[in-house]
Amino acid sequence: MRGACSPISPSPFNLFTKIFEELFSVRHTLPSEQKKPLLESALRDLAERSPNPAIILDCLPLIGLLLDIRYDDSRVKQKGKDLLNHVMRAIELILMSLLHQAQGKTRILILDDIHLIDEASAMALCHLLSKIEAESIPLLMLVMYRLDYPILECVTRHPSFMEQELSPLSKDKIDELVGYYTRELNLSEATLMQVRELSAGNPFFLEEWCNYIANLPPSEQDDYPVPGNLHALILSRLDNLPQNLRMLLHKASVIGNEFFVDILREVEQRLNDPIDVDITLKGLEDHSLIMRMLGFDFSTYFFKHITTREVAYQTLLHQNRKMLHQLTAEAIESLFVNRLNEFSYALADHYLRAEMPDKAKPYLHQAIDQATKVYDNALALKLCQDLLIILENAEEKADILIKSADIKWLTGKWPEADADIQAAETFCPPSAPLACDIHRFKGIAAFFKGDFETALIQFQTGYALAQTLEDPLQTCVALSNLGIWHQHHQKYEQAINYHQQSLKLAISLHEDQRQPKPCPISDSSFWRIKSIKKAEQAFAQSLKISETHRFLRDESIALGNLAYAYITTKQYDEALPLLNRKLTLATQMNDKLETIKALGNIGNIHKERKEYPEALSCYQKSWSIKQTLGNQKEIENTLKTIEETEELMKVLGVRC
Repeated sequence: MRGACSPISPSPFNLFTKIFEELFSVRHTLPSEQKKPLLESALRDLAERSPNPAIILDCLPLIGLLLDIRYDDSRVKQKGKDLLNHVMRAIELILMSLLHQAQGKTRILILDDIHLIDEASAMALCHLLSKIEAESIPLLMLVMYRLDYPILECVTRHPSFMEQELSPLSKDKIDELVGYYTRELNLSEATLMQVRELSAGNPFFLEEWCNYIANLPPSEQDDYPVPGNLHALILSRLDNLPQNLRMLLHKASVIGNEFFVDILREVEQRLNDPIDVDITLKGLEDHSLIMRMLGFDFSTYFFKHITTREVAYQTLLHQNRKMLHQLTAEAIESLFVNRLNEFSYALADHYLRAEMPDKAKPYLHQAIDQATKVYDNALALKLCQDLLIILENAEEKADILIKSADIKWLTGKWPEADADIQAAETFCPPSAPLACDIHRFKGIAAFFKGDFETALIQFQTGYALAQTLEDPLQTCVALSNLGIWHQHHQKYEQAINYHQQSLKLAISLHEDQRQPKPCPISDSSFWRIKSIKKAEQAFAQSLKISETHRFLRDESIALGNLAYAYITTKQYDEALPLLNRKLTLATQMNDKLETIKALGNIGNIHKERKEYPEALSCYQKSWSIKQTLGNQKEIENTLKTIEETEELMKVLGVRC
């Protein structure tokens, strides 16, 4: 299997999109209706060889999402962490199935330019590697990256990780390589000395120089020019190209490091250039400047080296560059009219570089929504900054600042999030709908800082404004926040009332992802006022909603809550199956915190039943996970529980 992190558009999960495109022979340029049967046939074949075919086929809508194939499935309508969990689970199931079926064969995974990986792909890759390690699947993974970039800790900290830096070629190797490519020439020793010195043993420099002099007229003295650095060498090569090849290379460089032939051909047609694109591309390929993407016929090419693309791009005149970016964006809009969401980032980038901000704005909005949907926070924040630079309308700026603040808050950048909200407040009138979001954020921030009086004022103000505006969604959110505040202050009757109102609104609005969330919170309120039966009913309601809509994390939480209700009433036979389900779900999602909770409660049940070896096993697994998280207090608490259990077993004469 092979994947690369140098996409045409750095969209979320692009690494795995490329892996699946190659595995299932699904060309990126194909329309969705042609991709669909190819993917379905590939997954059916995989399912037929799998011991659990239904599980493989159940992944179809999620793999389809990565390949821009749409299915009517509740999971792909989710967003944030919920959607992320589903997609990571589908990636794991498909790739693990392929690895299991490759028994007896050498399993190799090649990942190119891993330093360019997007955030969503990084999380999925770390999740996959943990599964491969847990099942002890033999796999050779070759990861290529540049040393001046940081790469994933899940790669560098792997117990089998070995770093092999590509060293410069020695004098003898330089002479051998140059001699091979220039065997028809009689190079002088002075020229060779220059090549050795200026190349510094860089194989790419040497290859480029050999290609460069191969197209120069023969020298009587055999003293060929040696440009002083790689940039100058590539520039000399490009200057030496026939005009038609050089011009096409410039246009390709505007499209990107990888480029679709169809886009390039459309740009040529818009310029009315009488050129045979296929023949010209073949000429560039013969000059070792570009290469065809394997497995994609002639539909996709990429620059053989990113520096070649950078030089070709930088040497374009500014006005020509702007014009070509505009033509490229228009070509994409024309060719992929039904797939513009897929190209939202690329279109935004081209229109920004074409200095056409009004055309870029809608695509930036789309790209932000897509990145946020799959929890690709780094990309979403970058896009927010790009959009803020070109926005002029005050309320539009406030909207993007609020989105940016929400992302920063979730990722622990709390001071930066506060600064965004303060900036948003200066752009937003106090009676505008967006002010509800500002009150929500300020209330949550105050709550977490322990300023409960301010939090309540903000929640109440947001609720009053939402009602004035007759905005049911903002009212639903405000009611939920008021419920949390009252629950925290042990005002359980009020908390229950707020949460039940929020739940009714969520149901009426068909806000599926909001429906299970009030339930666990109100559950504990029921519990605290000693209404055991009501608590069980609320837990069960939350579980049912989560299962219906396949909200994995909410389902995991609901299972734990319902099991805890049974544990408290000592109904261990009812609690244990629920906790085992929770453990399976948490493990699938690689949710370590939920896994720890499940293991702890399962261990406690076994301990109550005097099944000490089983309890000890759960505690030890929990301790091992806590060590990876690094919370020293939790590590010490679990270690103490392990020691107490071992001592008890020793006293009772129980063997492990």
